[in-house]
Amino acid sequence: CSSDLSRARVWSASAAGSEDLIASYSSGSQIAHSATTTSSNITTIAGVSCNSTALSSPGADSCSLSISRAAPSTGLGIALTTSSTGVSVPAWVIVPGGGTSTAFTVNVASGIPTEAVALSATYQGLSTTLQLQVGSTPPVITVALSPGSGSVQTNSSEHFAASVSGTSNTAVTWSVNGSGCSGSACGTITSAGLYTAPSAVPSPASVQVKATSQKDTTKSATATVTITAAQGTTYYIAPASAGGNDRNDGLSANAPWLTPNHSVNCGDLLLAAPGSYNADNFTVGNWGTVSCPLANNVAWLKCGTFDTCRISTNSLSSGIWIDRSFWGLQGWEVTTQKGSGEPTCFIVAPNWSNPVEVHHVILANNIANGCQSGGFSSANHPGEVIGVDYLVLVGNIAYNSTQGQGQCFTGISVYAPVESDSLPGTHIYFTGNIAWDNWDPNYCAGGVATDGEGMMFDEVDASNQGFSKQYAGQLVADNNILIGNGGPGLQVDHNNAGSGPWATIYTRHNTLWGNNHDMTLAGFSHGEMLWGAVRNSHSTYDLAVTNLQYGGGGGPDAAFYVGDSPTSTNSVSNSWGYSPWGNNSETIGSSGFSFASTNVFGVNPQLANPTVPGAPSCSGYANVTACMATTIANFTPNNSSAKAYGYQRPGSTPVKDSLFPQWLCTVNNFPAGLVTMGCAN
Repeated sequence: CSSDLSRARVWSASAAGSEDLIASYSSGSQIAHSATTTSSNITTIAGVSCNSTALSSPGADSCSLSISRAAPSTGLGIALTTSSTGVSVPAWVIVPGGGTSTAFTVNVASGIPTEAVALSATYQGLSTTLQLQVGSTPPVITVALSPGSGSVQTNSSEHFAASVSGTSNTAVTWSVNGSGCSGSACGTITSAGLYTAPSAVPSPASVQVKATSQKDTTKSATATVTITAAQGTTYYIAPASAGGNDRNDGLSANAPWLTPNHSVNCGDLLLAAPGSYNADNFTVGNWGTVSCPLANNVAWLKCGTFDTCRISTNSLSSGIWIDRSFWGLQGWEVTTQKGSGEPTCFIVAPNWSNPVEVHHVILANNIANGCQSGGFSSANHPGEVIGVDYLVLVGNIAYNSTQGQGQCFTGISVYAPVESDSLPGTHIYFTGNIAWDNWDPNYCAGGVATDGEGMMFDEVDASNQGFSKQYAGQLVADNNILIGNGGPGLQVDHNNAGSGPWATIYTRHNTLWGNNHDMTLAGFSHGEMLWGAVRNSHSTYDLAVTNLQYGGGGGPDAAFYVGDSPTSTNSVSNSWGYSPWGNNSETIGSSGFSFASTNVFGVNPQLANPTVPGAPSCSGYANVTACMATTIANFTPNNSSAKAYGYQRPGSTPVKDSLFPQWLCTVNNFPAGLVTMGCAN
């Protein structure tokens, strides 16, 4: 080598098939090729990395470079470059002899705009590149919505405002979606954030309005919107003595209607003034047509103050007979007395002379206080396939309501229902009701007492009705208290005839105690819970306790009794039965059925103070639940293991419940405090 090169640093480098010497002096360099080597001696750049791939301006970061094999003893030189003049690296880095890596620093000048910069390492014409994000620290983009939540009535609008920070591009893209809807069924929203609710309440009744940043689509904000049914028109009802007259327009308390016999819409409210009313104004033929195209609401006839609208009758007319669809009734008390007939306190049934199917009817927070032919009843038109469907009884009282002797009746019953459609879900729903002391010590017509139950699903298969159509809907008796009645507390009867399909029946969380004390029920077998000739019936978390060794007519009184139901389609599981005499469960003629091992039988639940109350006196209370608080407490188990069984106090927070009729989630003015709503997502 020349004398100039003798003062130069000598680096060893390798290329495919050769070994090179690079001599560098000042800014120049020369390469001298050495003899050819084998490919196993090839040196390549294995990689380049920095502590961070996002560098601020100004700033610096430590980086490293690695090679595929140890550098020769003289070291190995690698050239470095960047794609930005404001980002500098050493022109060369040296991997020391015997080493495989070396460190270097990358420096970023101030004022460098946010940009992507390539850092390249090159050796023998081959480059490895690392991409860096360099520049001022990018701002964080955030999106906020106002309001953050809301409630919008059907067909109504709400304006939402989006604010975007961290970028000069504040534009957003709006969208709306829901778990129970899609497309326009969730509502619509404009580019300006004006949300318009759909014409029908989805189920679940909530949607999400979302604003997404157009600058960064990973940034968004969401507001939850609850859709409620639009409030209808409020009308007024009053007795004739207080100015009630159907020639009035009904639009003010000074011009009230006398009857509900007017054409109204779902969501409308007929508000009744306190007072004594005439049963003739609320019987069959006195209920107007309710327009409800979506079949998801009712028009309410509501007493303005609970238990101050009262009817007492001894005529042929029932206290209240609803014969039209989409009506709700709440806050009324009815008493019927033996006179020219034996009227029912509350009945839902077709008009005998001009029958049409009756469906979507709610009786909530009412009191049957001494009745001749049942407290709350529904029935089909005799001999015709016209009846009642989608019947809901919530939080009612049925007391001493079977005094008539023409026929035997029940505190609360549905008799031979007829489907109005074949949709899935619960059609008949009885919950939060309390029935006691429903029995007549005298014989019914024919010389034998046959009923007096607290609650009953009867003739579900219409086996004794003279027509062949069987009810195939779903019936649920949930969270009722049925005590001190003459017959069984809860009876499910006749859901087995014909070839099907048959109804599905659920009983759940009912408390039954001290029933079957009508000794005129000769020849009947008894159970606090009694199933006779049924299939597809299921009991869970029911609590049944006897207080008699023998029921009416001398038969053994069982907590749970299943008769004439030889099918495994029935089930009693996770329920609690107790008889001090050991008759916790009984089956007769039901060889295909067996009680599940998950039941608790023979253990005393230790009810706090099981006492049958006297006549209800609810004036001044907010609702039936509040009025019956003492009775509810008396029938609460002291045995901690039993507390999950039987009646459970209603909660104010919705809980998703597959047995809850979902159409109730869209009903306006549904009374609070009677049931835990099953509408949650």
